[in-house]
Amino acid sequence: MNRKLKRALLVAGFLTAGASADTVIDKPANLGPQWHPLDNTGSYVYADCFIAPATDSIVSMLGTWLRPQPTGTPHSVVRFEVWGTDVGTGGPDWTQVLASTDPFSTETPGLNLYVLPVTSDGGPLMPGNTYWFVATAVGMGEPDFGSYQVGGHLQNSVYQDDCTFWFSNDPTGQNFNGQNNTPEMAFQVHLTAPTAGCLTITTEEIICHAGGTTFTVNIEGLNACTGGSSMFTFTGSGGAAGEEICFTLLVDDGGFCCSTEICVTIPDCLSETLVCDFDGLPGGDIVTNQYPGATFSSSAGNDNKVHPAFNDTPPNILCTGPVGAPADCVAPTFIDFTNPVDSLAFYAIGVNDVGPVADVNVFIGNVFDSTVPVIGAGTPYDNILIDLSPFTNVTRIELTNITDLAGIGWDTFSFSATAFPSDLDGDGIVGMVDFLALLAAWGSCSDCGTCPADFDGDCSVGILDLLILLGNWG
Repeated sequence: MNRKLKRALLVAGFLTAGASADTVIDKPANLGPQWHPLDNTGSYVYADCFIAPATDSIVSMLGTWLRPQPTGTPHSVVRFEVWGTDVGTGGPDWTQVLASTDPFSTETPGLNLYVLPVTSDGGPLMPGNTYWFVATAVGMGEPDFGSYQVGGHLQNSVYQDDCTFWFSNDPTGQNFNGQNNTPEMAFQVHLTAPTAGCLTITTEEIICHAGGTTFTVNIEGLNACTGGSSMFTFTGSGGAAGEEICFTLLVDDGGFCCSTEICVTIPDCLSETLVCDFDGLPGGDIVTNQYPGATFSSSAGNDNKVHPAFNDTPPNILCTGPVGAPADCVAPTFIDFTNPVDSLAFYAIGVNDVGPVADVNVFIGNVFDSTVPVIGAGTPYDNILIDLSPFTNVTRIELTNITDLAGIGWDTFSFSATAFPSDLDGDGIVGMVDFLALLAAWGSCSDCGTCPADFDGDCSVGILDLLILLGNWG
């Protein structure tokens, strides 16, 4: 079976920039107050360019010199951003917002420097590329508030970059009325080194494969060369669970960027707890086989849907109801497991009534074994733990006979799957040695708790166990 395991990544040997103080691109207001008015009724966007340095590439803070006009009145709200360059115009591109601060306003008299921390994104910026510092009032605050005069900077007086000042009178900030103006706008961009070196990991997953002897590592991250998203897949096998395995990623985003070593811990694919919690699925999605190792279904005319949580189990739960209609959470839910599972538990969500409100039919070795009732306590929208851990080698459960007035949702199915339950000698293969071991154990088990050939859990080794072994042959 496949099983997906979310893990924290152990990282070693990343390529990092040399240790140094943060880089500040500083174009001071050496011409005093200059461009006016920056506000949310006239000139909505002011922008000026800079060239990313070869060292630090993560934007950490942004600032500019502002002078409120008139004084003593509320002023427009603005925020500072970093934009990419429009390949057509060579100017600022509003579709490429690489870093942004929180909204800001001030009524302090005079021309002062205001520097704010970046709160969303931050790069990385590609060395040598042209980017734009932006002060924008688009969609910010109430109209007719006071405006700002922004500090002016003498072109090429600090950096020989031939940058120019652009402004937009478009309320959307997408079209620039003023282009290639001088003097420049004064501003600061603070840059720091990437904390994760060559690749900043954003998501990582490990998928265990059938038999628990191989696994795949999927990694996605932002590379520090272009800021683009890079994805990698690595398949490993062998080694003991808990040991570390390392491999080298060649980061390539339209050309070789860098290499970095990634180290992960070998998963215990034979004993990991698997969880189906529906939180990563879109609302209204039909749940069938999105979770490796478990298949969800229902009776004819019904299906299983992702539903917003009733109570304190955000964000999603599972509800079953008529096909093509909102789930009423009263139709039966069936779950079939690819391999027999142990330690099965889950939650009944939103139970309101007192007494029996649903049944859980448990199948072992594909044969019906027991019915476990779901008992409500009369607490509105109660969440009840259904603990089936006393059952081993469970192959199917049926959640049925729902009588609760408002219906019942289901959430957080957790279980441990037995990879190759018929592999009695532990060599990763079900074959003749396992067949002979089962024949040697034929009959009643002397100790029900230590009877490895009793695959169906009935405390004896017989024809059903032989059929399970033959079904796993290979």
